[in-house]
Amino acid sequence: MNKFCSKCKQKKSISAFHQNRSRKDGLCCQCKECVSVTSKIYRQNNREECITRNKKWCEKNKKRRREYAKEYDHKHKEQGVRRNRKSNLKKYGLTLEQYDEMFEAQNGVCAICGLPELTRRLAVDHNHLTGRVRGLLCSKCNMALGLLYDNMEFVEGILKYLG
Repeated sequence: MNKFCSKCKQKKSISAFHQNRSRKDGLCCQCKECVSVTSKIYRQNNREECITRNKKWCEKNKKRRREYAKEYDHKHKEQGVRRNRKSNLKKYGLTLEQYDEMFEAQNGVCAICGLPELTRRLAVDHNHLTGRVRGLLCSKCNMALGLLYDNMEFVEGILKYLG
């Protein structure tokens, strides 16, 4: 089934129109493409008004937005995990592929204790002064190393103490 767009005057499939229950046929009079262009122009010409209206709406609908965000995150959990992982690796100048290569080179185990990380991914260890990536560590070894501030005197002191 087709319908004419009142803006571009083209005959288009009804799937090219948004729903509008107040109209007799249940569809908007303009196609989605025309609505998009018109809306974009309006937002560009009335930027401040749109920002103010958006802020008011967000303030008024905090609970609704929180529920939507929770539902969205639940539905798209895998995408979120991948996006977070990608951005975390970017801090160290690594891609997902480079991380996977390091993981394979270390046989999937921590570079210090040699044990696999059971509940999380191995953490990227790096020199805090130079930023150079050293390897992948389990969370316990990574935390221990972080508490030592990469300070060899602390490490020697601990080794001497454990003697």
